Amino acid sequence: MSALVSSWSKNVHTVPENFVCSPEERLGDLAVPLCKGIPMVDLQQVDGHDRADSIKQIMKGSQDFGMFQVINHGLPKELMDDTMSLFKGFFDMPEEDKATYYSEDTSKSFRLYTGSFCHSVINHNYWKDSDHIETWLEKPDRYREVVGTYSVEVRKLGLRILDLICEGLGVEDEYGLHILKDGQWVGVKHVPKEFVINIGSQLEIISNGKLTCIKHRAVTNSRVSRMSIVTFINLSVRMLDNFHCI
Repeated sequence: MSALVSSWSKNVHTVPENFVCSPEERLGDLAVPLCKGIPMVDLQQVDGHDRADSIKQIMKGSQDFGMFQVINHGLPKELMDDTMSLFKGFFDMPEEDKATYYSEDTSKSFRLYTGSFCHSVINHNYWKDSDHIETWLEKPDRYREVVGTYSVEVRKLGLRILDLICEGLGVEDEYGLHILKDGQWVGVKHVPKEFVINIGSQLEIISNGKLTCIKHRAVTNSRVSRMSIVTFINLSVRMLDNFHCI
């Protein structure tokens, strides 16, 4: 019998002995009630007036349940369906095609293994096949096209959600505008579509120091690019001639 469950499970009528849990390991009654209260977060509302409430839901789910669900996340339904169909096609491939990927060597960039991989830790085998992917496969067709696109989109979604969690925790972004205030660098909170007005040295001078030209810096990181449009508003020479600093 093949080691891969997906290669033989459709043709058996009884559970093989090495997949049978002992009575003390069994999960008991699987007819459990649905959990109520897990937050459902609508990501379309995050960039609007409901942002604070959405972040509150994310934090509640993370704290009370260790999870939350998101809808209107931006991943196209077609892409999700294509990815699921592709992986189903992978496990439905002939045994000889899957055998080339089978390995229990954890150092490999791609490996396909079955529940028996965990047999040294537990007293029975898990009824499942799993794959660990760090490279592109030649089969099934369109694997790189579909999984590559899916991976990019899921990563963007993950980073977006991580930013919301960080905001809920009160963790400042790793990038943005910093000012040197009282000898300490502090962040300037970003508000979408805002303008940040910096007082320049000219206004500090002609106001006799009543206004402050603050030292500032722009910071970025390896995850997100940063773009700013900076506009300098300078006083004309004629206007400067009318000011007399004491």
